[in-house]
Amino acid sequence: MRKHSLLFLFCLLFAFATKAQEPLQLDSLLQWVYEHHPVSRQAALTVRGGAAMVQEARGGFDPKAKLSNSEKTFDKKTYYLLRNGSLTVPTWFGADIKAGYEQNAGLFLNPENNVPNQGLWSAGISMPVLRNLLIDQRRAALRQAQLYAQATTAERQMMLNEVLLGATEAYWKWIAYYNGMRIYEEAVDRAQFRFEGVKAGFQAGDEPAIDTLEALLQVQSRQVDYNAYQLEYQKAKLKLETFLWLEGMTPLELGDSLRPQEYNTLPPAALQRSLLADSLLYDLETFQPQLRYLQLKQEQISIKRRLAAEMLKPELNVRYNILAPNTNPIGVEQTYLNDFNNNYKWGFEFAMPLFLRKERGKLNKARVDLESIQVKRQDKTREITNKLRALQAALQTNKDQLDLYEATVANYFRLLEGERTKFENGESSLFLVNSRELKWLDARTKLIELRAKYETTVTELEALLGSLSERFE
Repeated sequence: MRKHSLLFLFCLLFAFATKAQEPLQLDSLLQWVYEHHPVSRQAALTVRGGAAMVQEARGGFDPKAKLSNSEKTFDKKTYYLLRNGSLTVPTWFGADIKAGYEQNAGLFLNPENNVPNQGLWSAGISMPVLRNLLIDQRRAALRQAQLYAQATTAERQMMLNEVLLGATEAYWKWIAYYNGMRIYEEAVDRAQFRFEGVKAGFQAGDEPAIDTLEALLQVQSRQVDYNAYQLEYQKAKLKLETFLWLEGMTPLELGDSLRPQEYNTLPPAALQRSLLADSLLYDLETFQPQLRYLQLKQEQISIKRRLAAEMLKPELNVRYNILAPNTNPIGVEQTYLNDFNNNYKWGFEFAMPLFLRKERGKLNKARVDLESIQVKRQDKTREITNKLRALQAALQTNKDQLDLYEATVANYFRLLEGERTKFENGESSLFLVNSRELKWLDARTKLIELRAKYETTVTELEALLGSLSERFE
């Protein structure tokens, strides 16, 4: 388990015991989601399934040993005894290399099964000459399985990027609503303190009655806003908990001991200029998971089309075997091996469908599928390109707005402090103080929302480019 996961697990399991108010870091959260979320496990199983398909397809090239025995005895007579053994080795270029041994005997043996008493060895090859010479079913199956295995890797990356992006969005909403709740909690305390002061002034005859009503309304208004943020915070917390799981597929709750980060403790937002590079637009098909997945699917269909085209050829298979008796095994004496005219067995098979309707139908279907995936790939490329440009523009705009609003919050606070000073000197009204404070509160919550939006946009860009999940591998 990695460093972030250990820290995260420590905080989760021992926060209640230690009563430590540990802020939850985003990297620790995402590392935990990456390693324990059900989608992460499902993605790993997808890759394992692809590897299993490759293993299954490689089985088409496994050597095959065969042994047969057939015997008939009747009335104390051995009618026939047929014993055959062979080893067939498929090759990548379509041919089958075969070695065999047969030993036959009996009173009523079929003449074609007559062999020397010691048995007969054979070694030869079966070779397709027309159909299946360039590609056949087993070669196509293996290549398609290999492409499928690569596609599962891209699919796993898409699944992980999606769940990590969802966790990031939930995390920043959790932070935004928590900090908004804290802002209005402080606002309620300030409004309550101001109300008590105005009330005391009214009782002393220094303040008009209308000011006490104004102050009370501000307390109630701030309380309503605080309750609203408190509710949204609880909802955001529950949403974040949907991404948290323990070993054994056990759901995990955050509890009250793990809290979000305070806004003033967050590191400054740094503009990641690498995400704004124009070169990303030209290299999308290389690293973008969805486009790579579609490219691999297109290659799979291309193999299917190629195999369908191969089936249009006539089928002509040629077999040739060298024969040698057991007393003269292959590789020991060359008498039989060199005499191809006397010790051999050969043959051929030819087949040709007359109308080729099945074969032409499969080829046309493969062509339609290929054209369909090409259109889908072009459409997806355009869609992702435009989405990338939009996110890059949004990232730059969000950063500019964030910088601007940081200065805006500071300026609203200066206005509020100035209005408070004037109010204390009798030069302003409670209404103006409340108005300035409301603007300051709105600016602070807006600033937090902009920061959450900016960080989510960064993560969305990383997920689109496929680099989000790579941070944890």
